[in-house]
Amino acid sequence: MKNKIIKLLLTLAIVLPMFTLSTTNVAAASMTVTVNKTSVSAGATFTATVKITNGSGMVKVSLSNGTFTSLPSDQSQSDSSQFYIDGSSTFTIKAGTSGNTVFTATPVAVYDYDTEAQLTGAKSATVKITTTSSSGSSSSGSSSSGSSSSGSSSSGSSSNSSSNTTTTPADTRSKVNTLSSITVEGASLDPTFNAETTKYTVNVSSDVKEVTISAKSTDAKATVSGYGKKAVSPGSNTFDIVCTAENGSKKTYTLTINVDESPTTFIEKDGESLGFVTNFNGVNAPSTFEETTITYNEEELKAWSSETYGVTIVCLVNDEGVKNFYQFKDGAITSIFKSTTLLGRNIVVVDLPEDLKEVENMTFKMITIDGVEVPGWVYNDENLSHYAVIYVLDDLGNVVYYQWNQSENSLQIIEDIHSYQMMSLEVETSSIETTVFYIVCAIAGIFSISTLVLAYLYFKGNR
Repeated sequence: MKNKIIKLLLTLAIVLPMFTLSTTNVAAASMTVTVNKTSVSAGATFTATVKITNGSGMVKVSLSNGTFTSLPSDQSQSDSSQFYIDGSSTFTIKAGTSGNTVFTATPVAVYDYDTEAQLTGAKSATVKITTTSSSGSSSSGSSSSGSSSSGSSSSGSSSNSSSNTTTTPADTRSKVNTLSSITVEGASLDPTFNAETTKYTVNVSSDVKEVTISAKSTDAKATVSGYGKKAVSPGSNTFDIVCTAENGSKKTYTLTINVDESPTTFIEKDGESLGFVTNFNGVNAPSTFEETTITYNEEELKAWSSETYGVTIVCLVNDEGVKNFYQFKDGAITSIFKSTTLLGRNIVVVDLPEDLKEVENMTFKMITIDGVEVPGWVYNDENLSHYAVIYVLDDLGNVVYYQWNQSENSLQIIEDIHSYQMMSLEVETSSIETTVFYIVCAIAGIFSISTLVLAYLYFKGNR
């Protein structure tokens, strides 16, 4: 019997704790949203309450078709977020004029106390907005005040009803923002004008310096801007014409006027006709040059001068449309003037004077180095075929001779072209000395072999 009691007690000691654990409720973080009314009349107020249980964190509230009239002390109309610590907040709300007012609470960062799990999912409460019938008001007024007051009561009811309705007046201003015409004096538009087409092109001759643009709106109440006299230069000139309707809406028409940039003034150089550039877009003079003008054929033309180089240059274009700077002196072109970089050196390519082209044992030619064409000489001797000498200006305007090693693609300054000829002489002398050395070695070799053969025969015969 004693053993049975002991076994019963042990069983109860094991089972009761397990039963207790299995029946214990573990509270999880939760959020509820409640309202004190399910329906209200237009413009009436009600309250909404947000409650967080077994958790804490930030909750954001929002409202549709209504306004907050009372907020918790730490909130404002512009800041609808609040931090909750296992508690609640109540909001007073004014309903809209019709439909439903919806109050929504969204947990932004709310976490469970026990599991630290994040609470998700927004919750909403909807309050229906009801409207008071005007006939009911009229009937009530009639029963208490007689038929004569019925009309008055009805009028009052109508007045109350209209006071709850906001009517936005219709915008009667004109919204027409199109043009009825665009014209350019002395020129035609491409394509032909159409009120719905907003981009046009006009081509004019190179002597045009100014154009007159006219534009007229379709609606007399609209305003137009961007027209009138406009200065133009060779190349593309873009103008915007804007038509603004009475209600403020706008329509923009873009007019591109192309002024012919073909040269009108030409000058000869080495039998080639070059034109003075009229469109200077993308034309940048070398450093140290300042803009000036020259007079050629009684016409004032754009030019640049530099005290560093002591020259004046102009921009000319050939028949293929290639633009370059040229030195201009005493009404004539004396040389090309092309500022560039060659193997890390700033140089200016100029024409080689005629009296320097003839050099003994060398041939003048245009030499291309890293895509840059420069004047220079190559040596006639094949032993120097990988060498050349070029003639350029440095960035101070000084004439510089560079020796170009084609094998190494390197440049080395030399004093002048005659220094280069000395190299040729040294190479030629070295070549002769080498040839003589080989001949002497060959003779010595033949003599040595002959001596050995004779000695061999001599000793063999004495045996």
